[in-house]
Amino acid sequence: MIAIAHSKMAIKGKLRYSLCWCLLVPILNLMGQGKAGPADVEACDTYAFVDFGTTLRPWDGFGVNYVEMAQTFDYVNAPQDYGGFSILSEVQRQEIIELIFGEEGLQPDLIKMFLDPLHQQTPGATFEHAAMTQWMRYFVSEGLERSAARNQPLEIITTLYGPPGWAKKQRDIGGRDPDEAQFDNMARYMVSWIEYLRQEGFPVRYASINNESANQYSWDVNGAGFKGIDYDAYWTPEQVAEFMTVLRTHLDQEGLEQVGVTPGETANWSTFHQKNYSWAIVKDPEALKAMDLITSHSFGAMNVVTSSGISLLRSAKPELHAWVTSHSWGKVDMHMSDQIVNNINKAKVNAIIPWAVSQRPAVWRNFDPNPAAPIQVLEDSTYEVNANYYFYKQYTRAGKGGKVVCPVSSTAGSGVHLLAFGQGSSDEPDAFVVVNLNDWSTKQLAIRVIGSAKKYRAVRSSRKYGYQLIEKYEEAGSYEVQDGYLLYTVPRHSVTTFFAEGG
Repeated sequence: MIAIAHSKMAIKGKLRYSLCWCLLVPILNLMGQGKAGPADVEACDTYAFVDFGTTLRPWDGFGVNYVEMAQTFDYVNAPQDYGGFSILSEVQRQEIIELIFGEEGLQPDLIKMFLDPLHQQTPGATFEHAAMTQWMRYFVSEGLERSAARNQPLEIITTLYGPPGWAKKQRDIGGRDPDEAQFDNMARYMVSWIEYLRQEGFPVRYASINNESANQYSWDVNGAGFKGIDYDAYWTPEQVAEFMTVLRTHLDQEGLEQVGVTPGETANWSTFHQKNYSWAIVKDPEALKAMDLITSHSFGAMNVVTSSGISLLRSAKPELHAWVTSHSWGKVDMHMSDQIVNNINKAKVNAIIPWAVSQRPAVWRNFDPNPAAPIQVLEDSTYEVNANYYFYKQYTRAGKGGKVVCPVSSTAGSGVHLLAFGQGSSDEPDAFVVVNLNDWSTKQLAIRVIGSAKKYRAVRSSRKYGYQLIEKYEEAGSYEVQDGYLLYTVPRHSVTTFFAEGG
């Protein structure tokens, strides 16, 4: 087991400033905290602070996503259930539901539901919403029931996974280009689905208009010969702006004013801005008026996590929230944690929903690029709970909806990152998260805690290099704030949450 620092390290009376403390002093001065430092902190690698007295932005929560169909073009003869519930017993399904929505589970605040392009054969034809969404609806229905038992509301965002074949210029489900002449019919397609879900008791809050819209290179030059793996289409920035206004009009006509519109989901935030989607919306007053939420995926490396597009849109509409609506689980490594930290601290988002929480990799065409979901369904009709389940639980339990994001900082180059979620309008206590991305080394951390409790309960998940799980989601001691500081030795490859206790 990895040793942890005792919360009551001996403190000598004499002040002694180390190099890392000298690096932190200018930061604290800028924050108005003065030069008062910790008393002699021995073996200090890193200094940090968490300021619960300052709110950066509201926090809407973490979420989950069950993916049923993602690739099949023929549901009748080639049905698909990527989430895997269809090959499990009811007992197993209920066990997974409990792991996600139960009293000791992830307890997400948000759910993403896809609308695939197979629900209507031609404009005006009958909609087939129920037949092709059995297991996704089962997952959401059970989640709503479990969450309601704890008086926890769930919000739903539904994403058009891809336009139906009749709504593309190629008149083929694998075609590239949405047809502007079919925008009204495509809006009706989305509205019918939303009405169906709400009639079934599913509280849809947002409608997202596309999935990974910016990749125009997955087709031949004429828009045929699809080389991708999802129900994608290439939406130009101008098409995104136009269709948001069309969808807004149709939602309002059907009395769905409470359902907000989003610009769809590029592969990452860098693409969202660099491919001009944020610019096209800002330049179109009607599109900006129609947009109620900023959305994007966050696949890729750290350098594609940027706040540029979000900041541009917020400069024109400051109240906009931004949600990550999919990102990779990595390879049971620290990639997922890295993505979460960077999206909150750098992109300045208000919520995060990773890619599918339960996966049956064998049904994914070719090679599954995201094989490390918390729940993995195997072909022998069993399932496994992966290490990412316990890492993600650190975030979902610390960052409950209704909380607020608070400022954090740590000395540069440490490999240690922090997140802070103040109580806000929730009933949950202040909490901060400490992440160590380092493969081999522990870190001695002195955390200046401002504006909150004097005592914290720690819960930790950790793993060895080589992906072997050491701690799942386990109690890691009680820590006191002494002279304004909480002292903690951070294990390698670990995520630790500190929950405030008392005042």
